[in-house]
Amino acid sequence: MTTLLVDVTCRNYITQERGLVLVNTEVTHSAITCDGSWLATIETRDETDVALELRLKFWQFIHSKKSFVLNSSIELPHDGKVCSIVFQPCSKNLSTSDEINLDYMLTTTGGDKKFRLWVPQDLDSIYRKYPDITVFLAIYSPLYTLHKINFT
Repeated sequence: MTTLLVDVTCRNYITQERGLVLVNTEVTHSAITCDGSWLATIETRDETDVALELRLKFWQFIHSKKSFVLNSSIELPHDGKVCSIVFQPCSKNLSTSDEINLDYMLTTTGGDKKFRLWVPQDLDSIYRKYPDITVFLAIYSPLYTLHKINFT
């Protein structure tokens, strides 16, 4: 297995302290839309003495800054670990309204034997009022296996 270091924000490095081992937050999964406008990451911090920290983050690429900016952060997107994340392949305008853009739908699968569909939305104010993220939940197959997810 190859480990790659991805620096999304260019800041927030935690260094070791004398006599202590610090557990850093790791980006364990990432996915990017085909046009590069959205990045999704799963961050995990698993320290034995405390509860598991698990976050799904949506990052929007801002062309004027030439950088990704955090749009939304969802704590514990699944009960337990996240197994995979993937944006749907490029499509031709699946959007059904101006409020929900299905062109950037993300699918996550988890150790809880569920998959979830997420749709990121643009920031709508300078005060970072986070939009509601539409979540659809499904469990299927008596064997608790994910057979296939199709996007139309």
